[in-house]
Amino acid sequence: MNETTLNLSAVYSQRLAALMDREKKYLKCFRDMSAAAFTDELKTALSPSSTEMDQHIERLKQCMTRQKIKGANTNDILTDTLLKLCADLIKPKKKSSRARDIDILEYGQLIFQLKVSAYQSLHLMALTLQQDEDAILLEQCSKDNQNSNSYLLQISGNIIYPESM
Repeated sequence: MNETTLNLSAVYSQRLAALMDREKKYLKCFRDMSAAAFTDELKTALSPSSTEMDQHIERLKQCMTRQKIKGANTNDILTDTLLKLCADLIKPKKKSSRARDIDILEYGQLIFQLKVSAYQSLHLMALTLQQDEDAILLEQCSKDNQNSNSYLLQISGNIIYPESM
């Protein structure tokens, strides 16, 4: 292996571990947002079973096992800030409403877009490193997140915004 491949391999390993750490945090956030949502459709769309987050974590575990990567607690300012904003939004003292659903919806979409970007980047790294099994799993996670984000867009346009009038 040349030096560039070694550097990419190290970056890939670090990013894989970091995404695993973030996915676990996102899982809790989505459980909380789902419980706090006012609209039944939004509750369902944000539930971890609908977003397939458990499967994403399992796929990441498979990739990490293949790469012999241990988990890591990472500091990601963007994710930590977004999760704090989500936690503030869904505090129990705040009453559920359509207006709050719009905020929850937007935070959910932001998280999905961050996840799509991370999975696409890792997918391309895996392809470059000829980690074909990882590439397949990471591409599927990216597609799942794109589909979940599209579902939130449908809910916003067909249910939440029209019923807020």
